Amino acid sequence: MKRIIVTSAVSLLLLSTLLSQAAVQLRVHGQDDEIGNLIRRLRPKQKGEVIYGPSPKTQDEVMKKLMYIARRSAESRERVIHELIELLQYSLNQGLGYEGAWYAGAEMLGRLKATEAIDMLVKNLDYTDGVTGFSLGHIPAAKALIQIGEPAVPRLIEVLLSNEPLLDESLSLKRQNAARALGHIGGIQAKESLERALITEKNETVIFYMRQALEIISKR
Repeated sequence: MKRIIVTSAVSLLLLSTLLSQAAVQLRVHGQDDEIGNLIRRLRPKQKGEVIYGPSPKTQDEVMKKLMYIARRSAESRERVIHELIELLQYSLNQGLGYEGAWYAGAEMLGRLKATEAIDMLVKNLDYTDGVTGFSLGHIPAAKALIQIGEPAVPRLIEVLLSNEPLLDESLSLKRQNAARALGHIGGIQAKESLERALITEKNETVIFYMRQALEIISKR
């Protein structure tokens, strides 16, 4: 009799465990679908030859929902970040007309302080939608790296100190944006690297932003 009771108890425990695991799997799959659907809303739609990006209202709504999901657990945060990095790569692959998705993805990664995205953001420090200006809003990668903060400093310093050909516009743009990001992040490491880079830098625009970055740091 005792053996039957014990066996039944073990069976019930096993069944309970299996049901719990199944429930977890259903939640995970449901969450993945939810994240995927939200990310797709950030992707532009093409009608004929015209590409339409998501409205500011849609972007804001999606960002709020993704932030909410990311706060649920470490696993949820990891999944959201992974999908956002995929969105950046997708936008790069698609080219013109997909800048809005890249900007939105970078903004979200910055808010999440996603260190997992540092390499992707540093690699695309020169990415813009063609609009120029002094505002960091025109440099989505730099803006996101500033939000991520100190963990991004070593990779930004690598770009800053890269001895690349002077005539390569893309690389000089990356250096000036790295300098701007370091100026806003601040710290001794950033200051010393900017001072060191200033000695050998030949591009006048990059030199201007290096000096500006050092001035920002000195005022703290």
